Amino acid sequence: MLKTNGTVWTFGIGRADELGTGKKEISDEPVQVAFPDGTEIIQVACRRKLQSILR
Repeated sequence: MLKTNGTVWTFGIGRADELGTGKKEISDEPVQVAFPDGTEIIQVACRRKLQSILR
């Protein structure tokens, strides 16, 4: 999810690093996704097995 402050949060099954956190584990609670300094996220799209982020 994209919060109004520009941060991106994700949760679910991350066995192949699908969550973008660098860890391959399940996250039942939202965790923040890190981006390089200065990156502005403007849109996030999610489906059952896909997350896309537009910057």
